[in-house]
Amino acid sequence: MISSILKIDIEPPTFDSLMYFDAAVVLFGGLVFGYLLRRQGDKKLGWVMTILNLVLTPWFIWRALP
Repeated sequence: MISSILKIDIEPPTFDSLMYFDAAVVLFGGLVFGYLLRRQGDKKLGWVMTILNLVLTPWFIWRALP
């Protein structure tokens, strides 16, 4: 592929702050999406989205910690 032709060696970041940043983005996005769902009139789905996001995101972070 092109990376072997150009001798590009890409190593993805492996530090823990990337996991926390990703979790913060997921949490924030889920809260905004839940709020928008509630404003659009689908209140039950909006609340389910918000509650599951507040429960599952920290749980996934806790499970991913070494």
